[in-house]
Amino acid sequence: MLNSTQKAILRADIAALSQAGQPLETFIITEDWQSIAAYYNAKQVSFGWNTEASTLAISDSIDVTAFTQTDAPDSTAIFTNRALAIGIKQMNLQLILMGRSTIDASKAGIRKGLRDSVIALPSGAGGALVSAGGVSGVNVLTACTRQSTRLELMFANPAAQTGTVSAVIYTIQGNIDQQEVSDVWGGL
Repeated sequence: MLNSTQKAILRADIAALSQAGQPLETFIITEDWQSIAAYYNAKQVSFGWNTEASTLAISDSIDVTAFTQTDAPDSTAIFTNRALAIGIKQMNLQLILMGRSTIDASKAGIRKGLRDSVIALPSGAGGALVSAGGVSGVNVLTACTRQSTRLELMFANPAAQTGTVSAVIYTIQGNIDQQEVSDVWGGL
């Protein structure tokens, strides 16, 4: 999972945290690699853009009634133009989500497209703009994030913001196991 540079960085971090009074001191002394792995696999309060964001979770975060105009249909070009604008956004949303069980939300273009498809819908009374994905698309974009582990955050790229949601971009993902921790500490 880790390349040689990342292993060196992790080894230095373990060494720093294994000094007297630090969180990993006892685990290094007893060579408790499982507890050290658990320390780095622990979930943190920071979030990252999920490379396997569930399309079901994203769909569940959308108020689909916002794609229906509040005003009664009439024969004006204004009503028709609003319906077309809503339909285009709805089609874009379908193109992003249809036929997939997950999407890679680490890609800025995907996030931008999702956000655009659920905001500024002219479906409110008199064509007022509404959002199907929460204010500024916050509900949809939040569904595209996941909680990070301590290890993932060590190597993550800085946070990228889309709308009002900000999350890191992972360079590595997943948990580290006790064997890899032992290898890292042993200098392999």
